[in-house]
Amino acid sequence: MVHSLLGKYDNKVITNIVDIRNVSKLARADKTSDADAESVNRSLINLFEKPEVSIKEAYDTSAAMSYMRRSLIKKITDLSKDLQDKNNLEDQSVFTALDGLVEAIQEYKGRAG
Repeated sequence: MVHSLLGKYDNKVITNIVDIRNVSKLARADKTSDADAESVNRSLINLFEKPEVSIKEAYDTSAAMSYMRRSLIKKITDLSKDLQDKNNLEDQSVFTALDGLVEAIQEYKGRAG
């Protein structure tokens, strides 16, 4: 496996050494997010068996959206808690930012719904 990744780096298939962090995220994706196990396994096999498949491609095709959803849900949950817990946030800049968020949510729901 290591030789496969080193070969990809030498052949410029892997252009950013930091992408290697995503291999472990990819390997855990079906356990730590809602990623499909079959898709994750297929991406890992392709990553190590096909010389042209980059880490970015393998990660993006099977795990990236799941991790993004998980992150977004956490941020929304944290924001909701912050808004409930903090009464001293009554500031025009906070209201302006929230208005922008409400607009973005409505726009998103309009596209998705």
